[in-house]
Amino acid sequence: MGSRATASPTTPVAPATPAKEEPFAPATILLLGGYGTVGSAIARTLLEQSSTAIVLVVGRSTEKAATLCKQLNGEFTAKDPRAKPLTADAADSSTLTGCPRFDVLVNATTMRAVEGVITLMRFAASKRASYLDLRG
Repeated sequence: MGSRATASPTTPVAPATPAKEEPFAPATILLLGGYGTVGSAIARTLLEQSSTAIVLVVGRSTEKAATLCKQLNGEFTAKDPRAKPLTADAADSSTLTGCPRFDVLVNATTMRAVEGVITLMRFAASKRASYLDLRG
């Protein structure tokens, strides 16, 4: 009746390693409160989970922002540094006007004043950026 198919010996093929899926498109994240406890954990997670994210670590202390960025860039090596320090005060949005273009503003400050938070939301909207509030 029908012929029987016989399996021919083949060399085992290792399954292809799936490419690492990027959680988001190349993005620049403006991280306010970036060198604090919550902010530094967010920065580390962003750099760990994405090979394309650029994190602008923002705070009032130039030295603290630069120190964290140096540490992060040492941990997550890339052709160009992906953690970059900026000095600004989240409570004074005028200090943010000269910052580079960004896609997402993450608020990881301890800001309590609702007016300040609303100002930051409006600032992000004026830059056509998303706003994420993760205040500690």
